[in-house]
Amino acid sequence: MTIYFVDFEASGLGPLSFPVELGWAWVEDDHVEARSLLIRPVEEWTANGCPGWDLVAEALHGLSLARIEESGLSPRLAVAEFTSRVEIGEVSFDTGQNGQDRKWLERVSSAADVPQELSLRPEATGTMILSMAEKAGVGDVAWTALECLGPKATHQAAVDASRWAWWPIAISRVSNAGLAGISNLNQCVELIRPVVGSIEIRGSTGDLTRLQGQSYGVRVTHRDFLPW
Repeated sequence: MTIYFVDFEASGLGPLSFPVELGWAWVEDDHVEARSLLIRPVEEWTANGCPGWDLVAEALHGLSLARIEESGLSPRLAVAEFTSRVEIGEVSFDTGQNGQDRKWLERVSSAADVPQELSLRPEATGTMILSMAEKAGVGDVAWTALECLGPKATHQAAVDASRWAWWPIAISRVSNAGLAGISNLNQCVELIRPVVGSIEIRGSTGDLTRLQGQSYGVRVTHRDFLPW
């Protein structure tokens, strides 16, 4: 079953805050596919001067209220698009099935008046990835090397979802190359770098606009997708 790694960006972390961007990524063959969409706020979220909008959060993710109001999908369309893509797989949140991202999903689903019936993995994504690494025999040094070379958090939903989808491919490549048990960190980094450096993250034109800053061991390639 396909695992979809999901990430939200939000207007803030307060009780009146709301989701503004939804990104998801998955492993397809030997590369990562990533998608994202902006969520147009409903009137209830922005009433009374939009108290749930945090300028610090805006500075982090780079999305203005004007942009999501102009370019975002309504919650109903956003939920429909997202669920149509991931309903046959399992959804993994880096905060686990009861964490903040689950709450954002419930908030946008509630605004769309659509029940949330997706299959959610119970553990946090990081816990699942660590378990994968342990099963593949990835030692502490190889794990540290992968952390050095892997994608970093950017507060861009498609990028942050894709950085988690990068890990299963990287773990598999390192294990298959016989590099999982190397004990010297500098040597390990140099040997692993070319093994994982060619992992591709592919996405739609809109996603790639937000993916351009990604350069940590990941090669982003442009492909033509129909807009959706």
